Order: sequence, then structure tokens, then C-alpha cells
Amino acid sequence: MDKVWKHSNYIILVLILTVMSVWLAIIGVISEDTERNCLIAVFAGVVTFVSFFIFADPLVAKTNAFFLLCSTCYLSIEGATFYFFTDNENQYPDGPHFSAAFYTTGIGLVASATSILGIYLYNRCFSHCKY
Repeated sequence: MDKVWKHSNYIILVLILTVMSVWLAIIGVISEDTERNCLIAVFAGVVTFVSFFIFADPLVAKTNAFFLLCSTCYLSIEGATFYFFTDNENQYPDGPHFSAAFYTTGIGLVASATSILGIYLYNRCFSHCKY
């Protein structure tokens, strides 16, 4: 038990992150006010950001700050592309009109296969390169 209390700062950090996550989940379900949800999410992000610098080692805090900022700036268009590719002729006449099964399965398989090919090529051709 001494080993656990030796890292009590990380226990506090986990509790803060848990409270922020649960709070965001509850607010997201019960509130329909997008401005309030945005402000609460920004507040939770700031609390998370500051908490890492208070309770974690500087290297861990900087790494998590980087990942938090990267995920905050990430713009996802997956929902829009799904509807663009799968809308029928009445909904979007100029679209490709893929079936949902093809879009989710076929394109997913091609993406996975090219990822495996990339890993193979890296290990085969570039793993010996220094940077």
C-alpha cells in the first residue's frame, strides 16, 4: 500500500480526470444548449491541462498537453463523408451512391490492407535508416 500512496499525486489526477469525464458525459446527455456544452468542455479541458502540470512529472505533463492540444484541434469529417458516399440518387444525384455495407466493409478493408503494406515496406526498406 505504500507504493500506491507514494504516487498519490497520480491518484488525484485520475480522480480529476474521472470527474471531468463523467461530468462531460452527463452534461452531454441532459443539456441541449450547445453554448453551455462548449463552455463546459473548454473548462474541463483547461482543468485537465492544468491538473497534469500540477500533479504529474513535467515530461508526462508536456506529453499529455501535446496530445490534448492535438485532439482538440482534430477536425473529423467522417460523418459527412459517410453520407456523401452512401446517399441515394434522390438525396444527392451526383454522389457515388455506395451501399453502407460496401462503404464500411470494402473501404475499411482497403485502408487496413494499405496500412499493413505500409508497415511491411517500412520494416523492409526503412527500418535501418537513422534520423
